[in-house]
Amino acid sequence: MFNHVELDFEELETTNIDGQRVYQTPDGNFPSITTVLGRKKAQFFKEWRQRIGEEEANKITTQATRRGTSMHTIVEKYIANETDYFGKSLPNVQAMFHSIKPFIDSHLNNIAGIEIPLWSKQLGIAGRCDCVGDWKGEKAILDWKTSGKPKKKEWVEDYFLQATAYSIMFEERTEIPINNIVIVMAVENEEPQVFEEKTPDYWKLLETTLKEWK
Repeated sequence: MFNHVELDFEELETTNIDGQRVYQTPDGNFPSITTVLGRKKAQFFKEWRQRIGEEEANKITTQATRRGTSMHTIVEKYIANETDYFGKSLPNVQAMFHSIKPFIDSHLNNIAGIEIPLWSKQLGIAGRCDCVGDWKGEKAILDWKTSGKPKKKEWVEDYFLQATAYSIMFEERTEIPINNIVIVMAVENEEPQVFEEKTPDYWKLLETTLKEWK
């Protein structure tokens, strides 16, 4: 059983403007951090689609989205101490969850929130954080990811930027600073990957990214 020390967070409505997710916050309408970071890779994905064809690209994207959504649901239910956390999930996703479960069991506790709606007036962005809790005894921004193959650290820099943004949003809302990032990635038919980083290492790059967006 995981201990929960949940804080109160105001729920946020979202809308789509020009194909981009926008959060309606008490401080105004802010784009999601995933939308901001996604623009950086727009050209890469355009070229990827052209290279492999629209049909194959759509197939891969749909499979990845379903796998990721299913994994998120399982983890959310599990760390919320629900017993039927698998639901109707597919066997391959269940196997991926089992690969990361020992890490979660060993290192996660004192959960402050799951799927937390956050925003930052300072940064002008918003988003929904997978989890905030103690990882190895220290407060951390946690993100659950899935992948069809192992990834190098330099390939997932956006994950660290996203988590850094969440840490700033979280501190604005709660006055609780968080310096730790934990990305737990289940890899299909492979060993899982756990990336542990520090938010201060990504402040400057996040600032640059947001300036380019604006």
